[in-house]
Formats: sequence, structure tokens, C-alpha cells
Amino acid sequence: MRLMRYKIADLDDLYLAITRLTTHSYRKDKSIGSRRRKYATGFFYRNEAGNRHFLITSRHVIVDEDNNHFPNAIRLYLHTDPNDLTKNEEFDLHLYEGTCRLWLESSVPNYDVVALPLQEDFAPNAHMTVFSDDFFFPAYYRLSLGHQVMTLGYPLGKWYDRVHNLPIIRSGIISSPYPIPYNNYPYCLVESRLHPGTSGAPVITAGPTRAYQFTKKETIKKEGWGPSPEEIKLREVRGKRYLLGINSRSFPFPKKQKLSDLNAVYFSEILKEFAK
Repeated sequence: MRLMRYKIADLDDLYLAITRLTTHSYRKDKSIGSRRRKYATGFFYRNEAGNRHFLITSRHVIVDEDNNHFPNAIRLYLHTDPNDLTKNEEFDLHLYEGTCRLWLESSVPNYDVVALPLQEDFAPNAHMTVFSDDFFFPAYYRLSLGHQVMTLGYPLGKWYDRVHNLPIIRSGIISSPYPIPYNNYPYCLVESRLHPGTSGAPVITAGPTRAYQFTKKETIKKEGWGPSPEEIKLREVRGKRYLLGINSRSFPFPKKQKLSDLNAVYFSEILKEFAK
């Protein structure tokens, strides 16, 4: 059977904001070794304030002191032909310049999110889209109880469409109130059957966004027919998809405990703190 050739235009834009990544160590000559040390997921983000681009992933993907994991570089796999999704190339990003780390992270210890700044020319022939601050959920609204979400990633580094290099979507629900920090950590819990390899994956609202306004800056008296400005704004909020956070790992910690299908998802808002 002859298979059709699919183009980038056939995809939802969000697919191109996500990348499979692997971690690597240097050889003796300081070149990047081909052996893959860890599989994970990352996504592209643009800081509106500084207009800089970053690769976002989990911190334990690129440095994990507890498991003696200290890679020197990560390798991305990106689409390079707008007319053929099967055309992909490898692009390497170094994690250090000499002994200085190149990634950015929170000043608070143990936050499992990092941002690696990207040079404009790091992948000149690759086709990517980016998340921006417009994807963050508005501060004056709340999601309804048990809201559905989806996680886009690369489970185990092999459970994905390897022909077209496209991630797998897993569904889930928010299990702790968003965005209230769980046990005072900047993440919520999401119930979903995820696997290693989806660390660093974006977690996005799924289906219609069920939101309500919990506070108002001012009260506007409604006169005549038609929706009020507040009602119009709420309709706009409900009509969008939102980047809620970054998948970290299975919960509870440590792994010795029985897995519960719960996952810690760090709030996307924390990117404003250090991805500058």
C-alpha cells in the first residue's frame, strides 16, 4: 500500500512546539557521544518581555544529583521539510560553556524545571512553533473541578510515531486544585498514565475550557441587552487552550512507593521567574 505524504500544514501548530530529546556525554575529544543516556520531552517557549526563545524541560533530565546523571549535551529531533513530515534532523545543544552551566533555573532549590536559552541560528532549517505567555491561564479565573488535560510527549523514547517524529497525547484530569501549590510546592497533581520519557512534556487544557471568574476588579452595571464586558471576556477565556504546566515525574516520591498514576506538574507561571 502506498502511503500518503503529509505536510506540516496538516498538523495542529502545537505539535511543532514539542520535541523529543536525548541526553549525551562528551567523548575524550570533547565531541558529543552517540550513546543516549536518557530520553525525555521538551517544548519551545518565547518570553514576551525579553523576546527570547528557550527550550523547556525537567531539571532532572539534564542534571540529577541523586542518580549521578550529569550529561554534557542534549540532542533534539526536529522537522526540516515543510512538505514532508518524515524529514527530520538532529540538532545538538551544549549544557555547559567550560565549567559554566548554560541553562536557567529557579533560585528555589528542587524546582524540577529548567530553561535553556536558544540562539536564533541554532536550527536554521528546522520548523518549530512556540508557546508564549498568551498560553498561560488568566490569573482572575479558575478552572472547574476535575478539568481534563492532555500531555504531549515521547513515552520511553520509543512510543511515538517514529516515521513522522510526532508525540503521543495522553489524557488526564487535574487532581488537586489549580493553581494552588500542592504542599506549598509550585505544582499540581494530574492523574494520567504517563511513562518515563514524558518528563518535560507540556500539559495543556483539553476540550472546552471550563472556567469561572472568582473575583472582579470592579462591578459593572449591566444595561440593556447583550453580554456585559465581563461575560465577553469569560467567553474568550473559555474559547482557548492553555499551557497549564510542565510534567515532572510520577507522584509520590520516591519511586520505591507504589505508583498511583498521579504526576507532579509544575505551573507554567514559574517560567516568568527565571526564563528571562
